[in-house]
Amino acid sequence: MGYRKMAKEDVYEIIRRWHAGQSISRIAKTEGCDRKTVRKYIIKLLKAGVTRNEALPPKQKLYQIIGKVSSVNVYSGEKCHLIRK
Repeated sequence: MGYRKMAKEDVYEIIRRWHAGQSISRIAKTEGCDRKTVRKYIIKLLKAGVTRNEALPPKQKLYQIIGKVSSVNVYSGEKCHLIRK
């Protein structure tokens, strides 16, 4: 897949689908992006304390979290098994 800039609304939809219980592969296929991209946003959410077990935070708070993703390398030694909890 080629590079494309994602709008905050696209990322919000990824987050919403993950929070609803969809798999990373399914989200990536539906949203037309790579699984690594989906995983990147989910790891960032987990670092910020957002989990599937709690209510989804308001869009504005999620947008603040999303805005910080591009400046952070979330793959530096992260364990992807955190996503499956």
